Amino acid sequence: LNDLLSVVIRIDVDQPSADKPYSIPPDNPFLNVPGAQPEIWAFGFRNPWRNTFDRETGQFWVTQNGQDLWEQVYLVRKGENY
Repeated sequence: LNDLLSVVIRIDVDQPSADKPYSIPPDNPFLNVPGAQPEIWAFGFRNPWRNTFDRETGQFWVTQNGQDLWEQVYLVRKGENY
């Protein structure tokens, strides 16, 4: 959680902060975790390929290149490890 590799970040580009051109939403899961990057929403992705939001439910889905014969599809939830 100390770098921004293999993660999904969540930032607010409409509300810049004093030191960055964006702000971090106050309900991000790692905002107050020592040593963690506060921008992180979910982590542990190996090779995310595409993503989408379900327009009816607002759910966030990520596809990932799988291993061998299978591809992977994840329903991404706040603070979870994939």
